[in-house]
Amino acid sequence: MAVAILALVIAVSSSATAALVISGEQIKDYSITGKDLKKNAVKSKIIKNKTVKGKDLEKGAVKSVQVLDNSLTGSDLRSSTVTGKEIADGTIGSSNLSTTLLQTLTIGAAGFQVVTARSQGSVPLVAARSVTASCPAGKVALGANAFTESPIDLLPPTQIERTGNGGFTASDANAVNVLAAGPLTLQVSCVSG
Repeated sequence: MAVAILALVIAVSSSATAALVISGEQIKDYSITGKDLKKNAVKSKIIKNKTVKGKDLEKGAVKSVQVLDNSLTGSDLRSSTVTGKEIADGTIGSSNLSTTLLQTLTIGAAGFQVVTARSQGSVPLVAARSVTASCPAGKVALGANAFTESPIDLLPPTQIERTGNGGFTASDANAVNVLAAGPLTLQVSCVSG
């Protein structure tokens, strides 16, 4: 008798449990949201390959430990996202540089020279200082730097523009100056072309 009652209880509870199971056919498409799922219910083996996009990820979800070493290239990065402060000293060697750049650094840097020019000494109260410096014939300008040594200057030079392969011009960003402000100095780095 006890065995028969036990068998009846098991049979009734099994059928009741079976009646509570919901299959995928009974669920309306797109009706289950993330909040309906238990934490960690969806594993990577359940997700179809190449279906998760960047917009599907929370900001900061992918850390460097999740990125395979040597898997990122320049095309994977937004322009100007890597600057000198993101690169540790001594991490870039000649093997990381293009052949063209190496040739420019070794062969093209021959005849290095710095050309210096200064604007006129004192300028009127409302006038922008300006100075141009050019490399000698046969040399090209790599870059330029402008500065002033006058303790009276309030507005530092902020505009440096290339005038061609061989030179640069520097000028005050504003036409407002201090009477008796010092000259504006421009230094241009030149190499043999």
